[in-house]
Amino acid sequence: MTISVIMAAYNHGKYIRTALESILQQPYSQMEIVVVDDGSTDATEAVVRGLIQKSVIPIHYLKQANQGQAAAFNVALRQVRGEVIAFLDADDLWPPSRLPSQLSLFNQSEPSGTSKIGIVLGRKEYFSDGIHVNPIELANANQRAVHYCLAASLIARWVFDSVGEFDGSVGFCADWDWFARAREMGIPTQPDPRVTVLGRIHGSNITQNRTRGNHFAALMLKKHKDRLANRQKEDA
Repeated sequence: MTISVIMAAYNHGKYIRTALESILQQPYSQMEIVVVDDGSTDATEAVVRGLIQKSVIPIHYLKQANQGQAAAFNVALRQVRGEVIAFLDADDLWPPSRLPSQLSLFNQSEPSGTSKIGIVLGRKEYFSDGIHVNPIELANANQRAVHYCLAASLIARWVFDSVGEFDGSVGFCADWDWFARAREMGIPTQPDPRVTVLGRIHGSNITQNRTRGNHFAALMLKKHKDRLANRQKEDA
């Protein structure tokens, strides 16, 4: 089973080497990595090109003008050819040996034995990279049984063909919006209780801007409610 790993990067030259190395060190070789540089002005390109020269695993580097993470994901989705799609943010890490066990869950059927698993969810564990983090908030986040998080999940290619691409109009809530659409469509999902991605908290994470986050979350929820309302009208 071939895996295509998508990474969108914007000025994460400080972290992207370790992020990519955490992919390359997985005990799985049937992979390709697509890095979409979303208009970085730091050392991101130089770091990625340096790894390309050394890597046995194919790493494809694409650069575009800054358009946001969702647009970068969509560019990569049009390029990849893997049967399974994985994601990793350029400032986060995959734990060692994450892939083989999580991949095996695709072979499990739903209780009825009729549905093919489309999404395997995992857990995201956050860690602080040299900044103070409220220990209660950190503990609560890390105790969740499962995360609707792209970097913690593995997603069959056919699911994107059904659900579609990411909606950039909801900003950095585009991943939540995509998962909401997948749930609305009843895509068979399998949880993985293990930690499958390590999220680095470094103070400049885009999700730390709570005002923007609340704005995008409200847009996402409105779209979700509008879709449900339209579906009810169609079914009436």
